[in-house]
Amino acid sequence: MRLDFLHNYPCNQKENIFLGTIDYPNPSIFIPKENIKTKVESVFNADFSTSFGCDFWGFLGILNFFSHFKIAYCIANHQQLVTGAKSLGLYELKLCKNTGMLDFSSLKEAVANKCRVFVIPSINQDIFSINDIENIFEFLKQKLEDFVLIVDISLSVSLGMRPKIWDERIVFLLNGEALGLSRNNGILLSKKSFDIPFVLAQSGLYESFMRALENQEKIKLFDKKRFFALLKEELKEDIGLFVALKYGAPNTLALRFFGIKARLMLQDLFIKGVYGVNGQECLFGLFQPSYVLQAMGYTQTQSRELLSVSIKDLSNEDFIIQALCSSYKQIKMLGC
Repeated sequence: MRLDFLHNYPCNQKENIFLGTIDYPNPSIFIPKENIKTKVESVFNADFSTSFGCDFWGFLGILNFFSHFKIAYCIANHQQLVTGAKSLGLYELKLCKNTGMLDFSSLKEAVANKCRVFVIPSINQDIFSINDIENIFEFLKQKLEDFVLIVDISLSVSLGMRPKIWDERIVFLLNGEALGLSRNNGILLSKKSFDIPFVLAQSGLYESFMRALENQEKIKLFDKKRFFALLKEELKEDIGLFVALKYGAPNTLALRFFGIKARLMLQDLFIKGVYGVNGQECLFGLFQPSYVLQAMGYTQTQSRELLSVSIKDLSNEDFIIQALCSSYKQIKMLGC
């Protein structure tokens, strides 16, 4: 059973074939092909797109392209983007500790500090709280005439959502991993054309994206309130939430298991056939607690209490509740 759906979206073997089964890396320009690129753009109401790599260097390239403006980035972006932004010394946008959503006072300070490019995820990494992108855009529109709002929509797309671009000042980033495509394949989308230097991409990139979007399986919604209530009934005050359920994305919970290191609990769950993560840096094998929680002001010890839960289909609720509770009690009893 997987509790890491958004962090570790299942690989889409069928659609990944189009990234690898080519006779030559550069097909002849004289062979007519259906414009799949335009089809992908139309899904998000975009008129322009380009590929980029969703790793440190790819995100660094995007940040450098927009660096003629001062850039502010949300601390809950993809770990590789955050690493790139920190290396450039960019302005940080904070999250509210009580809601897990973007802190508008931090956004106001960024505007006052002459930031004009803002990089914000639709859903925050690790804690899965939702940022109100429309409100953020309206706030910026009232304060500024010339700005760019770059929104990473990847986690929203993983959940089956299809956000639309409604203004030329908005840019979307979509990581192919969010649809099960192989690592390091992403698309930047906008209504406005940008004079971005030509980027070499896999010839089957857009076909893979289009097929993955068309054939994406729907998540099966479950009752988060009931799920958390059952855990609370068993563990009482030993369990909490880093983000209240009403602020979180569907099928997600930022569970807080007080007084333990979640990594040890995850090891025990793994033996039971349950897979989960503490956060992106845990996922990538860096053995670090959530960088998002730490940037929100939680200590390393507190950040290690996170179990970042996202589920595609809760087919066996009783088993998961029992597994989580028994693993927690065992680790707590051992004093770990």
